[in-house]
Amino acid sequence: MSNARNVIVFTALAVCVLLFILLQVLNVHLVVRIAANALLFAVVPLVVLRHLKQPWTFFTFTRLEKKSLVLGLGVFLAILLGNFLFKQFIDTDGVIAQLGAIGITLDTYLWVALHVIVVNSFLEELFFRGFSFLALKPHAPWAGWFSAALFSVYHVAIFGAWFVWWVMGIALVGLFVGGLIFNWLNAKSGTIYNSWFVHIMADVGVIVVGLNWFGVF
Repeated sequence: MSNARNVIVFTALAVCVLLFILLQVLNVHLVVRIAANALLFAVVPLVVLRHLKQPWTFFTFTRLEKKSLVLGLGVFLAILLGNFLFKQFIDTDGVIAQLGAIGITLDTYLWVALHVIVVNSFLEELFFRGFSFLALKPHAPWAGWFSAALFSVYHVAIFGAWFVWWVMGIALVGLFVGGLIFNWLNAKSGTIYNSWFVHIMADVGVIVVGLNWFGVF
């Protein structure tokens, strides 16, 4: 039990540190980012679980619960409202410049958006909810807290430079609470699909906000 717990925790932390180095320190190109996300968020955790002889039960499809549908819509609207309230405190021109440096422009935005909404959201759910929560849960009663903390710190570390400190603090708390809610959505079914739907709706909101920052509307 303790060995499996330690292996999962160490792997989860190592993956996040490696991705932070690639994305923030080395600032690798978009294609490398996509490949690294697939390798580190999916291949590595699944190989680790296979090594631990732990089944990938979180892939078992279950019908979406109504609370996930309602939360998904609520998160989408909350992100749009957040942009309306806090956009003035964000260096949107700086963000657009950073995105352009790694290959994300208005010309490539549609394809990036599709990847973020469908593929990247699934990879993150596999890693943060499937691996760092559901696979860890039988070995650690604090798995939900660990997963939520890792989810929030990782995202703030990756995107925190875009915001002033107090907005970053709000984002950190919001992501942590969001991580706990995502875990709660999946706890009963033992699969990742309820939180994945909410994650998709959140990313749709982020993509709409991005279009606003690019000046589309």
